Amino acid sequence: MELTTIGSSSFNSRRASSHDSGGDSIMEDDAELHLQWAAIEKLPTFKRIKTSLFDIDEKNDDSDNNDTSTKTKKKKKVTDVTQLGSLEKKLFIEKLIKHIENDNLRLLQQVRDRIDRVDMKLPTVEVRYNNLSVEAECEIVQGKPLPTLWNSVATFLSSLMKLVPLPNKSDDSKISILKDVSGIIKPSRLTLLLGPPGCGKTTLLLALAAKLDKSLKFPLLVHLAITMEVSKREKEAGIVPDPDVDTYMKAISVEGQARNLQTDYVLKILGLDICADVMVGSALTDQFSQMFKESYLGIQLDEELYRPYDKSQSDKKALSFSKYSLGKWELFKACMAREFLLMKRNSFVYVFKTVQLIITAFITMTVFIRTRMTRDAKSADYLMGAMFYTLVRLFTNGVAELSLTIIRLPVIYKQRAFYLYPAWSYSIPAAILKVPFSLMDSILWTSMTYYVIGYSPEIGRFFRQTFLLFALHQSSTSMCRFIAATFQTMTVATTVGSLTLVMMFLFGGFIIPKPSLPPWLGWGFWLSPMSYGEIGISLNEFLAPRWQKLMPGNTTIGMDILTSHGLEFSGYFYWISVGALLGFTLLFDVGFILALTYLKPPKMTRAIISRKKLSQPKGDSNNVTETRKTGRLILPFEPLTITFKDVQYFVDTPPKFVQEPFNHIRNPMYNAVNPNETGRTDNLFWIVGDTVELVTELSEPKAGSRDLHFPTRFPQTSVVQFTACLWKQHLSYWRSPEYNVTRFAFMIVSSVLFGVVFWQKGKDLKNEQDLFNILGSMYIAVIFLGLNNSSTVMPYVDTERSVLYRETFAGMYSSWAYSFSQVAIEVPYVLAQAILFVAITYPTIGYYWSAQKVIWFFYASFCTLLYFVYLGMLLVSMSSNIEIASILAAAAYTILNLFSGFLMPGPEIPKWWVWCYWLSPTSWSLNGLLNSQYGDLHKEILVFGEMKPVSSFLQDYYGFHHNQLGVVAGVLIAFPIAFACLFAFCIWKFNFQKR
Repeated sequence: MELTTIGSSSFNSRRASSHDSGGDSIMEDDAELHLQWAAIEKLPTFKRIKTSLFDIDEKNDDSDNNDTSTKTKKKKKVTDVTQLGSLEKKLFIEKLIKHIENDNLRLLQQVRDRIDRVDMKLPTVEVRYNNLSVEAECEIVQGKPLPTLWNSVATFLSSLMKLVPLPNKSDDSKISILKDVSGIIKPSRLTLLLGPPGCGKTTLLLALAAKLDKSLKFPLLVHLAITMEVSKREKEAGIVPDPDVDTYMKAISVEGQARNLQTDYVLKILGLDICADVMVGSALTDQFSQMFKESYLGIQLDEELYRPYDKSQSDKKALSFSKYSLGKWELFKACMAREFLLMKRNSFVYVFKTVQLIITAFITMTVFIRTRMTRDAKSADYLMGAMFYTLVRLFTNGVAELSLTIIRLPVIYKQRAFYLYPAWSYSIPAAILKVPFSLMDSILWTSMTYYVIGYSPEIGRFFRQTFLLFALHQSSTSMCRFIAATFQTMTVATTVGSLTLVMMFLFGGFIIPKPSLPPWLGWGFWLSPMSYGEIGISLNEFLAPRWQKLMPGNTTIGMDILTSHGLEFSGYFYWISVGALLGFTLLFDVGFILALTYLKPPKMTRAIISRKKLSQPKGDSNNVTETRKTGRLILPFEPLTITFKDVQYFVDTPPKFVQEPFNHIRNPMYNAVNPNETGRTDNLFWIVGDTVELVTELSEPKAGSRDLHFPTRFPQTSVVQFTACLWKQHLSYWRSPEYNVTRFAFMIVSSVLFGVVFWQKGKDLKNEQDLFNILGSMYIAVIFLGLNNSSTVMPYVDTERSVLYRETFAGMYSSWAYSFSQVAIEVPYVLAQAILFVAITYPTIGYYWSAQKVIWFFYASFCTLLYFVYLGMLLVSMSSNIEIASILAAAAYTILNLFSGFLMPGPEIPKWWVWCYWLSPTSWSLNGLLNSQYGDLHKEILVFGEMKPVSSFLQDYYGFHHNQLGVVAGVLIAFPIAFACLFAFCIWKFNFQKR
């Protein structure tokens, strides 16, 4: 028998004892130790299972020597294992595991001996499954069974046809993944699952783990109950366990710790302890299955399965009947701590967003700067533009939350499936921890812009605007989280998010006032959070004392301005607006929780099968082989041999060990794989010796051979590379329905929405507000259709860029060939988008019919959609990941919005910012669209109280001259060309691959 020596530092320090009760108990005559253990046994049960004897360092003066040095001595101390620090845990693990292969086995054996010594049986579970079958519904398609655009559209049309009950019109088929699978997984045995690829191994494991049917649940082992029972029986038998084993078992069984000792133990066993703190079915198968069923093993299995299982043999302690391992408060605290930690690790993103907001606020206040302001309708329009832009900027500042949430969804779904925590315990901390950012953003923006722009100087109105912007920002972030959790994939969620923004801004009361909306669409105004932001910020300003001067008709200037924009509400509507925004926040947060709770994770695309393959008899492979080409192609090449000798591979030393002796660093790979225990050592030496001789032989070139030399880096010319990449991109785009079908659906829905809201307003011009409404329709089309094109292409290009790095390094093609093929493949798709947009909006809005005007409208729309796509590609090429690209995109959209000429006409922009107006592509888009339709229209309308021709108003107010359309056309095509060239340059110049 082996006993632990007091003061020992490893399992190797043992000495004999006369007690025969177990291999890890201590029955020595150490009075101090027995007193300590007796004190532990007197503790209450729940405190006793958390208390053990732990080594501490005790310094004693060395009185035998003349020097004044002290010596350190190991001594046991009664310790609460839940209070051990990270350093103490690390040292304890180092003490337990000095030699991984030996000490790990010894520790596990001692734990098992301790349990067996008190005659305790561990609870076990036996898994039985009989005649388990799994089928998958497949969709039958013509041609190749690939998720092409045509097959996706056909699937959608087929799903619509299913709504009409038609006999014998089903295009679905079923294939068997598992068929009549039976077996028993017995406890305390190692079960090996083998099979060829595609035979259903993963499906079987998912079925047994209750992942195919959500109504099934899989139990968890309860460690704490085992430790309690062992401790109880040892106390009754008077057994004193090994202190180290006791400490280990208690430390891994206690719940509620931020980091369990088991984590450090596993990292040590895997040799990853130095990285602990680093962030970071076929015909053959069917025959085999049938042979097994007919064998004596299969018959024996069937007989055992048909015998009723004696449930009395099951131990309820083997199952956990609680869904989660911790209480609600502990789950909430754990998720709150984790969310806070992730935010700290992603602090760069939040700092970047804040700096971006500060820069945008500085630009905004210097664009809308008004040191002196007259109290008239024209000045009020400029102020309304500044307020609308403030709402847009704060509302869109929360859009980055959408991509951040999408990226984290796979981890959330996996942890939810393992019942680590419920959805609400993640959702609520995610919402709470964003509140300070919303408050900070609103305070920063208002502090920088309020008085410089020239809002009413009362301090109370300053704070009311701050509070309103805070509520608006909260509703935006909550809405984006809800959209991300509902639509789950980056492309679809981004598209739906863009469509939601279109509807909210369209019905927000500024682009088109509420009275100008069709009567049957008035409900849209009250369902948009932007409407309440517009009401609150407008009432806060125009009900101020400086706007209360009476006008003819016994109405104030402020109320007249509010009435002209359809915002004639009483002052208390400000508080109603704030309450509505907070209500939207709560509603979206509840929706976020419900979506994470009840929606299933996104699955792979539905299985599809070609009609030709389905018509073939099962098991008949001759039909397949007959269709294959029998011709052979012999490639003329000379076999080459590559030899290498004395190749050495080095890895940088972790920074934390740079200052420490090298012998303290262990090789993780050596710990994980020990060749001495694999039985391959002799073969390895034989292979090495034989290889050395072969290398020596092949290193001598043959007579008449020449040095291998490639005149160019790539095997083909630039034209061939471009052609190959273009064909590759063509296939990739044709087989990417999520990207292309989604953006076409967005274009159709948005165009129909524009046509409905602005129905036949193209010729109905009576005053400047009617012209503002038309420009508003063009503005929202340019900004949001372009924004969607730019946002949806970014994740696609980010994925393709990873492939580019690999294939360019392999010498397949140059980055320039890839870049220009990516640029070229977008042209036909954008062309189809522009055709759809013009075909829907031009007749429904009711513009003037003229071949020249239609062509101009189409040309401006095409160039706009194209340069937005290339802008998204450019932003990805400049960013290390999609998160940074999304934040840069938000900043770019802000600038393009601010200097589009809609919120602030070009002639009114301060001289120090007018260059941004001329460099903004959106200003040229609005110039081309509006100028081509109305620049030659001499119809007189009422403009700020006086009659003026439309063409003259466009020249005076916006600076649009009809005779300069040629220049506009040239600039519009120059932007996509410039963005495309910059994209190719950045792809060539920047390489963000870290591996």
